[in-house]
Amino acid sequence: MDLPILRVISRDGIYNMLQGCIKKKDLSVGRMSHPTLYTWNAIISANSELANPERSFKLYQRMRQLGVEPNKFIFLSILQVCSSTNALEQGRIIHEEIRANGLLSDVFVGNTVIDMYIKCNSLEEAKDVFDKLSRDMVSWSIMITGYVHAGHVAAAIELFLELQREGFMPNEVIFVCMIFESLDSDDVVSWGAIIAGLVHNGESLSAVEFFERLQQKCVHPTNVIFASAIKACSSLRSLQKGRSIHCHILWTRVKSDLVIGNSLVDMYAKCYSTEEALQVFNALSIRDDVSWGAMFSVYAQQGHDLAAFQLFERLQQEGLKANKVVYMSMLSICGSLEAISNGRQVHNQIIVHGLHHDIEVSGTLIDMYVKCGSLDEAQKVFDSSSNQDTISWGALISGYGQHGHFYSAFELLQKLQLHGMKPDSFMFLSILKASDSVIAKEECRILHRQIIYWGYEMEVFLVNPLIQMYGNSGDVECAYKVFDGLSIRDDVSWRVMMAAYLENGQALSGLEHCASMCQSGMKMGRIMLVYVLKALGIVGDMRQGHMVHDQVVRDEFEKDVVVGSTLIDMYANSGYMYDACDIFGKLPTHNTVTYGVMIAGYVQHGAGLAALELYETMRSEKIEPTEATYLCCLKACGLVGALTLGRLLHMEISMIEYQSVAFGSTLLYMYATCESLEDACRVFEDMSVRDVVSWELMISIYAEYGYSQSALESFERMQQEGFKPRGPTFLCALNACADLGVLGYGHVIHDQLMRNESCSDIVLVNAVIDCYARCGSMREAHALFEKLLTRNVVSWCALIQGYSHLGDAISARQCLEAMEKEGMKLNEQLYTNVLAACRHSGLLEEACYHFMRMKDFRRITPTAEHYNCLIDLLCRSGNLDEAESILKGMHLTPDIVAWRSLLACFTTCQDTERSFRCFNEVSRLDPINGSAYALMSNIFTNTPDQTYIPDLSSMRNNICTNSTIINSELTQQYTKRIKSESLSCYQDHISMRKRCLSLFL
Repeated sequence: MDLPILRVISRDGIYNMLQGCIKKKDLSVGRMSHPTLYTWNAIISANSELANPERSFKLYQRMRQLGVEPNKFIFLSILQVCSSTNALEQGRIIHEEIRANGLLSDVFVGNTVIDMYIKCNSLEEAKDVFDKLSRDMVSWSIMITGYVHAGHVAAAIELFLELQREGFMPNEVIFVCMIFESLDSDDVVSWGAIIAGLVHNGESLSAVEFFERLQQKCVHPTNVIFASAIKACSSLRSLQKGRSIHCHILWTRVKSDLVIGNSLVDMYAKCYSTEEALQVFNALSIRDDVSWGAMFSVYAQQGHDLAAFQLFERLQQEGLKANKVVYMSMLSICGSLEAISNGRQVHNQIIVHGLHHDIEVSGTLIDMYVKCGSLDEAQKVFDSSSNQDTISWGALISGYGQHGHFYSAFELLQKLQLHGMKPDSFMFLSILKASDSVIAKEECRILHRQIIYWGYEMEVFLVNPLIQMYGNSGDVECAYKVFDGLSIRDDVSWRVMMAAYLENGQALSGLEHCASMCQSGMKMGRIMLVYVLKALGIVGDMRQGHMVHDQVVRDEFEKDVVVGSTLIDMYANSGYMYDACDIFGKLPTHNTVTYGVMIAGYVQHGAGLAALELYETMRSEKIEPTEATYLCCLKACGLVGALTLGRLLHMEISMIEYQSVAFGSTLLYMYATCESLEDACRVFEDMSVRDVVSWELMISIYAEYGYSQSALESFERMQQEGFKPRGPTFLCALNACADLGVLGYGHVIHDQLMRNESCSDIVLVNAVIDCYARCGSMREAHALFEKLLTRNVVSWCALIQGYSHLGDAISARQCLEAMEKEGMKLNEQLYTNVLAACRHSGLLEEACYHFMRMKDFRRITPTAEHYNCLIDLLCRSGNLDEAESILKGMHLTPDIVAWRSLLACFTTCQDTERSFRCFNEVSRLDPINGSAYALMSNIFTNTPDQTYIPDLSSMRNNICTNSTIINSELTQQYTKRIKSESLSCYQDHISMRKRCLSLFL
């Protein structure tokens, strides 16, 4: 057994029991060889309780001199001594030693330090320790009680409210009453302090309750109390209580000061009682900046714009200088009205009064210019501001975002971060909303990374715009990654992702996405149904389309104009025009969209007349067409050849001042299909902006009409204006070179194709071969042909056609044989070219061989062109009987070419009888054919047999008569065709002329 330890413990126990009666324990300690910390604590505490604080301090100092480190309990004892004796300096020393020993983190020790400072009347030091302390309810109680005892009631209430905000839940009323009960209940100053403190900390309801208790005690409120109570009513938007306090002020005849007046104006304003606010304002004998500012704020918040301008004039008439609040209110009103001229006037006054450098005023100026759409002026204000805060940056970024300037907003965001400032989530939202236009993928990814960097990736209101932004940029993969990363997906998320699929032409993926949505238990709403119908219309899946249509009917959306329009579009895209018409007829009302999709459906399926009739119905219902509808109507005019109506539509569009490139290209198409090249050329030259499509279209029109020189000139101009030709344009240019026989220019185009690395395109290479062949350079054509890695029928056909033009039937035959060896299938066109080559070379046997091989071996049914080549050869070789025999034995009706060839031969041979037979066939097929009558005239002139000579004058009369009859028939046919476009087509012209004239007038 360790007896020394027992003796020590026993000794400490004795001292603990005797500390109430020992008078001189320091002497006893002096006789102890090894006093413990417990001993020191007991002796110091005993001296403290015996009202010997000086002895306690001496004992503590002696303990430190002996090198003994005090523990927590000794510190607590000596702090109590400091508290009881108001020994602030000694307490500060003890506080520093506690901090050095790391004991301040102990809540109990910390609370004792706070209590020491409070009892030593050093509230600031107590609050400083309190703020750094890990607090419990005791900490709050000590501090609040200290404020109360010191008379700082407002600070006590503020601390009490802070206690609540930190999650402690004492009974508020009991606690505040406990504070109040410790005060004199009739002390109006204390009442005022409590009410003001409650209002200041947002406890307006409690403030009003205390004001009512004050009235019950018949304590007369001061102006400060009235002002605080009015502010409480203002915060609560309690008009009834506010009026009651106002009446109390009037009843007690309190001398109303400016503070009360301004508070009343603000209260009535926030309670939306503008008239009462104005009455109080007008009743004020003196008005300061707060008064005017409050009144302007009323008008700005409630949209009383005219009244605000009148008040502003009144302010200036009274010779008063507007303050910052007034100017900011006026700028806000100018922004909401988009009254930029008034806003500029206010801006000038702000500059005169030197307020333009104020950061809040600058922000409001930027916001005003943004709302007025003047981003340049907003940028100038921002650039001239010496102190740009996040509000100014945010206002300008938001402005660029609202007006769709993604890149300007994006660049500004990067500058903000380079200045070391943190963007808020709303700045990112503004930029995301500006991404409606097509933007680059890289910028999207940078923006996304920055959202993650600043910790906004979990902000729900940013996620859906982020998906939409990726969709607009064409990055569907990243859009899906964002969508897939959502822990909770609402219907908006599903819709935005579906829209991304549709915008990027991934209708099938969109339908799979919709199926996943349904599997997750989400129900398709109206907008999602619209997206699904669009996707089905694109893929043409009418089985699913009918099922979704049934769903639309069950959900009672069929008569919804938007859903109905989408249904029409789906059926029209898939060729189900009957269903589209049925839905169109069932819609209760029609608008621009419904008419537009229906007209587009008709045009898409070639029903131009129906489209134009529907357009006229649309105009008769006073519904204005959209740009897309005008485009469809122009295409419809092209389909039916309605040139006059097309011109009238052109006139109408010109007056509306649509100037898009799409209109120009569509007008070119319309005039070209209506065979009005002059109008097409005029439209093209008048176009202020041309794109590659309009150039290609004009070149193809020239080529189609045989204006090869103009086609090549346009091809040259196109490149001079910086447009790069594409495949179809090169084809037209090469065809024009072949028509003109300009081999040199063909070389230039071929060289251009090689530089563009387009020689791998078999279609373009075939066109070059055809160009060389038709220009007579078979050596170059054959050399290029030999370089082809893969050859198709068109390649061979181009080569054979070249030999055909040169009359080289042998080479043409060799090409055919080579094709057969390669196992290629020969077609009609190839044999046409070979037979033409035989005709040019006069190779009758060769022609007969190919004709029979084509007919019997290849099982290709001869066409009229094949027969014409063979008959022409037979006629030239003098085999007229065989030619006539083949002509009569044809399985199809001979055309005029064959009969005319035979007629020419018979007239040359002076075979009058058979010439008459051929002449009758030619005149039957073409009654006004002048060449046939000329041939017959020659034979009658040269024949010796006068019995066969008819009266030449009667023949001439017959020609004239036939010509008149035919012209009449053609006129009737033309009129009939116009009538078949419906009688309303003429009415269309008349009504449109009237509309155009009325617009001119």
